[in-house]
Amino acid sequence: MALLQAAHEGAFKAASPQHCDRLLRVLAYVRKDDDSIPDYKLDGFVDDQQEMRVVKRELDSMLQNFKAWRLQHQVPAMW
Repeated sequence: MALLQAAHEGAFKAASPQHCDRLLRVLAYVRKDDDSIPDYKLDGFVDDQQEMRVVKRELDSMLQNFKAWRLQHQVPAMW
């Protein structure tokens, strides 16, 4: 969420609109209780975990870039 907020505010410029759209879609999927495998089933989070793994792989470079950016620009202000 911090990445999406920083991108929306224009502070983190390395996240393209396509990156943000992809992240929002996977977050919406994971949040949905009645997705491919409903979350109330015993294995209901398997599909959610798979979606997160795929998006992590797809956006790994940008996510690592955000981590470094956040440590430099946002974390110091928190202390």
